Amino acid sequence: MKKIFLIICFIFPLFAFSQWNPVGPAGGSFTSGININNYGIVTSNCGIYKSSNSEQYSAYSKGMPAGDIQSIYNFHNTLFISVRLKGIYFSKDAGITWHLSKKKKWMYDLSHHFTESDGKLYLKISSDSIAFTSDTGKTWTTQFVNLYNFGEIFGIDNSIYMYGSSGGIYNFFRSIDNGKTLIKTNIPNNTAIGHLVKIGTTYYAFKTKIYTSSDGLNWSTTNDTIPHPDFPSSAFSPNYFTTDGTWIYGINGGNIYVHTVKWKPGDSKWTLLSNNLSTKGNLTGFFYLNNALIVS
Repeated sequence: MKKIFLIICFIFPLFAFSQWNPVGPAGGSFTSGININNYGIVTSNCGIYKSSNSEQYSAYSKGMPAGDIQSIYNFHNTLFISVRLKGIYFSKDAGITWHLSKKKKWMYDLSHHFTESDGKLYLKISSDSIAFTSDTGKTWTTQFVNLYNFGEIFGIDNSIYMYGSSGGIYNFFRSIDNGKTLIKTNIPNNTAIGHLVKIGTTYYAFKTKIYTSSDGLNWSTTNDTIPHPDFPSSAFSPNYFTTDGTWIYGINGGNIYVHTVKWKPGDSKWTLLSNNLSTKGNLTGFFYLNNALIVS
């Protein structure tokens, strides 16, 4: 069986550098990871693994079918995972046992990430549709989205956001009715937002620049987000963002090194954390656990 291989970065608050160390058995990777009550749970193409100390991982996937697990999310103390071409599964015991929530028959891919908004859990399920549940996976509703080639869904407060083409022009849209009606934001055309967060009362959208908003519709530009020549704007995506509650961390595989950066509201630019992890490209996951950054 293929097992996971992780690299851990311990963050030292008093210093401007970080130390990377390999952890876990070699030979694989994880696709997503989350921190639940100081336990790390990661998903892979061969199951789910759990760690309490950031370094040792054990199999944790009873009731799971073999398959490529794309995403994991904690929704109202229930864990959800999407298994590519198979369906959505849930666990009510922190990942010990898993049960089928929705079959694959109306899902062509499931390669995107869960998001949450207004008491509902959302997931993109096809090229033109999303699905959502408000009862922790007992029932799912599908919704056609009138956008061509839309990407990740971002949920904040009572709205969902997505980037896609309407009438041949790509824009960043907001919806307050589960994707039925789309409202175009004033973020410039052809700006494929890679990540969206809300800190305090301010929204932050990341791409080649950082955009800020107080209402999610009207945005202004703050500063450039490219922290290093080998850190392209395409690196800003859900797989490569994590936070410790104060700092937002980003990671990207460059031509020679893997570059890690951090930023917090009020900063004029990203800070380059470390340039000493000489593993090129093919990054698959990134999350924060117990004062450490975990990357695969």
